Amino acid sequence: MNVWKYVEIFITFACLIVGVSIIYVFIHFNNERKKIKTGSYVASVNASLHYQETSEAREIAGNLSKEWRFLNKQEYTKLAKAMSGTYSCDRGGLSYEPDRILFDHWGRHILIAGRKLPDKNPEFMVWSKGPDGIFRTEDDISSPWQTLPPAILKEYKEE
Repeated sequence: MNVWKYVEIFITFACLIVGVSIIYVFIHFNNERKKIKTGSYVASVNASLHYQETSEAREIAGNLSKEWRFLNKQEYTKLAKAMSGTYSCDRGGLSYEPDRILFDHWGRHILIAGRKLPDKNPEFMVWSKGPDGIFRTEDDISSPWQTLPPAILKEYKEE
């Protein structure tokens, strides 16, 4: 084998490494971008619930008790319909498709729980299971920011 054959093999190998590195960087930064946009989105949804911007949010707030609980399917569906189309939430680049309004940037439902505080005001937590799709792990994205769901919610089961 002459020296040029070794040079050709080296260049091919170097191009392969560069190509794989570019793909890795793209995937990593795309995931980080999704995390930022999802964080903005869950904060917007939480603010909308907190300030009860829709009659559905007011109705849900009125049905809360002092114990944390997830929104039931009916409440979740009502809220999604109310927020679709005219909702002014920061969607972080996601479309306003009515069926996808309460989904994160990985295509999974965002989770919403609430309770009534002693002063009768509602408190909500909104979060995404993050890139790994597993509830209660370090990559979860929540509002209030970096708040892990209360222990009472550890019984969460995927519907």
